[in-house]
Amino acid sequence: MTGSVIGISLAWRAVWCLRQPYYPLARQGSARSDSAGPGTAANSAFLTGQVFIIVAAAGVYSWLLTVTGVATAATGYIAGLGMPQWMLLLVLNLFMLFVGTVLDTASAILVLTPLLADIALAVGVHPVHFGIIAVVNLTIGTFTPPFGLNIFVGQAVFRVPLATLYPGLMPFIALAIAALMLITYVPALSLWILEFI
Repeated sequence: MTGSVIGISLAWRAVWCLRQPYYPLARQGSARSDSAGPGTAANSAFLTGQVFIIVAAAGVYSWLLTVTGVATAATGYIAGLGMPQWMLLLVLNLFMLFVGTVLDTASAILVLTPLLADIALAVGVHPVHFGIIAVVNLTIGTFTPPFGLNIFVGQAVFRVPLATLYPGLMPFIALAIAALMLITYVPALSLWILEFI
């Protein structure tokens, strides 16, 4: 908490000191408002509040999964199917890729980890390996059509139509999925660092 307060204070001081016409818009003659700082702070506080609501809801969700036994039942059901580990990892990859397209990464991790981690551990996947698989999956989902969050950010920033963005993303998605398959099915790529800890 103290680090956050110090960081915000330093950022506020930097904005106040640098409010001179150093910005491209100011050079073009557009007037900057002195009230931009409080508005930015209010927007930041609003976004931070949204994140904390998601974190609190994910905590309650995790508690409910534990108390009601849903996580244990799901783990038992998946283990009862007798799926080999490679097939389960493929299903989890497809599921997390889809979730990554419709949810932001932090929210998806907070909501899915309590359930999916137990399932992965039940078939012998190392927790660190599963964590890396989950993060890579959800990150790929952020730039996967049709709903990836970063696609719409790129469209808004660069003012490029989606019909132009989608074909341009395909080589990057193919490379990212190839890397994901390597990470998923070669655990040594994720676990080698643990030998030094």
